[in-house]
Amino acid sequence: MPNIKITIIGGGFSGAMTAYHLLRQDKVACSITIVEPALSDRGAGLGLAYSTTCGEHLLNVSAAGMSALANQPDHFLNYARAKDPAVKAEDFLPRMFFGQYVQELLNTAIADNSSRDGKNNGQFSLVKQRAVDIEQTESHKNKPKYKVILDNQQSIESDIVVLALGNLAGKEPAWLDRLAITSPHYIHNPWNTSALAAIAKTESILLVGTGLTAVDKIIELKARGHVGKITAVSRHGLLPRRHLERPELHPPQLAWEEIVQLSHSALTTLKLVREKAAQAVNWQAGIDSFRSITQRWWGALAPVEKRNFMRHLQTYWDIHRHRMAPSIAAKIDSYQKSGELVILSGGIKAMQETTEGKSAAKVEVAIQERYSVPQTLLFDKVINCTGPQLKLKAIDSPLMANLHRRMLIAPDQTGAGINCQPSGKVIDSSGQTNNQLFAIGPLLKAVLLESVAVPELKGQAEELAYLICAEQ
Repeated sequence: MPNIKITIIGGGFSGAMTAYHLLRQDKVACSITIVEPALSDRGAGLGLAYSTTCGEHLLNVSAAGMSALANQPDHFLNYARAKDPAVKAEDFLPRMFFGQYVQELLNTAIADNSSRDGKNNGQFSLVKQRAVDIEQTESHKNKPKYKVILDNQQSIESDIVVLALGNLAGKEPAWLDRLAITSPHYIHNPWNTSALAAIAKTESILLVGTGLTAVDKIIELKARGHVGKITAVSRHGLLPRRHLERPELHPPQLAWEEIVQLSHSALTTLKLVREKAAQAVNWQAGIDSFRSITQRWWGALAPVEKRNFMRHLQTYWDIHRHRMAPSIAAKIDSYQKSGELVILSGGIKAMQETTEGKSAAKVEVAIQERYSVPQTLLFDKVINCTGPQLKLKAIDSPLMANLHRRMLIAPDQTGAGINCQPSGKVIDSSGQTNNQLFAIGPLLKAVLLESVAVPELKGQAEELAYLICAEQ
């Protein structure tokens, strides 16, 4: 049996679970390497979401819905109860705890694989480096081989490469205006824990963005004892909605087929979803029910309608679909009521560092609120909470830039993510499907829409591992 060399670039949930399922199968011998610059001492499985060190960062789905294994829906709940029998199905547990769960899953699979008698699937290794390029080196039996280039100038020979990059950071945003990206008053990476820890407790903060990233930063700042005023601004000024205290563990399956068959308009679809969701006991259960056919509906939608959705409707969908844990929502509400947190809807017109007399330097920000007059506000710190980027031109990634330059990838026609098949097979700049280069996670948003949360990613990882093995 030939030994297939598989390199998975990215050590978050998607990369770890793809490796997990490859290790569990015994049809193909494979040597697996995960490349991830931010590997923890316990191995892969964390990524941005679960590498947080803030114990108050909670999962956005209750314990009953967070199994990493599609065929064992209670797997995570049982794991949690084994650690603490008091855990309930409706509990929203710490993200750090879920990260430990994923790491244990993968580490167990690695140990089991190495101890198989006569059925060793090959080697498994972790490389704590950043992948910056991929070169095609040769072809064997019409199948290309690749060299994954690392930032330490070393390389990894690969038969198959999986892009499990997770959420990608963006380049310098236009709204920074005259404020330098290197300014000590600006934090470009909101997950830079040392930068957040250096913020004085009384400093005034501007968060650019009001989504889940901003919510995380508010919770983290407050957990550190921050007492200064926090302002968050976005075009719509909308916060994610809240989960129910006792969410529907088995939401009713409403009749969605007519939407898949009849709706060719994104706006019409969301109106129908809202009407049907109202038929459920609560709208949250209705939205969760639509999740069962979201990807099929999205696949049938015309490209122009997908672009309309992403430009005009995505925000409204996201705040209802990706919700806050009830306890987190309650804290955000209390901060708003007390005046500690102010949410603004509008756009940033100008931003620059300024001093007034003998006072310390601050950031002067001109904000044009919706339906109001412009105002200029002063802040000690500005934190970029606009969230991940999916447009190739906006992504700050040498790897993606090099793959685009080599014509191994191409932007999807919607402008979000890269051109791929729903299975994850990458389509290159010439329109050819690459059977040796795969993507998983947010890069598939253009073809799947929902491709960022565990309930979807766990199925993707299992199906991708099966597909890789089936085609060898």
